[in-house]
Amino acid sequence: MSMRTPGRVLLHPALVALLMTVTVVPAIAQESGEKKVSVGVEYRSIGTHFSEYTSGLGTLNSWETFSLYGVAGDMLWKVADREGFSIYAGGGASLLIGGYDYEVGIYKGSGSAGPALAIRAVGEIDYSLNEGLTLFGQLSASLLYVMASEVDDDTGIYNAYEESFDEGIPCLSLGIGAQGQLSGGRVISGMLQFQMIDLGAWSDYWIVNREPANVGASTFLLRFNYFFRH
Repeated sequence: MSMRTPGRVLLHPALVALLMTVTVVPAIAQESGEKKVSVGVEYRSIGTHFSEYTSGLGTLNSWETFSLYGVAGDMLWKVADREGFSIYAGGGASLLIGGYDYEVGIYKGSGSAGPALAIRAVGEIDYSLNEGLTLFGQLSASLLYVMASEVDDDTGIYNAYEESFDEGIPCLSLGIGAQGQLSGGRVISGMLQFQMIDLGAWSDYWIVNREPANVGASTFLLRFNYFFRH
């Protein structure tokens, strides 16, 4: 099993951009004392596609689908108000577990995944419809790192998925949701998030004799949040 060198991961363009964004966001938000602090639960569905050309077998394509569940926390600072709209910036993280299904040619299988860690930088625009209901949109840049175990069912196909592996999935996403105020001042929200741009993925497992080439990745997310401070 191949291992990636630390330099290769650190120099990934999506990771560099995310780290720069996370560094800049708190500095922008320091001027305002208003902030939203929340914790929630989330579900993510992630699809990846890798390929590898081999001289004796042609091109092997592998498709994976991760289903991950876990907890999420976010902290956003208000940076501006514009004609009924409030603008927030901040970040958050999620801790997830779950499983994956894969397909290589006619072979299919499944295994467990996790723990997985996602970190993100977030920009949000809120629009208040009334005192109890607010609509919002989120733009986020995130990086998910997931550890996965070998398959539960041994297919015997060229050692594919017969060893544990790690994957990294960067993502630029757009989220839409609603935030409501309950009795006693409690605030909750729900959000659907969709991938805007395919940034691909990387993996450290071997299909046959080397790491597979990234072809693409997609992400869908559903999250419910409870606000400790708003």
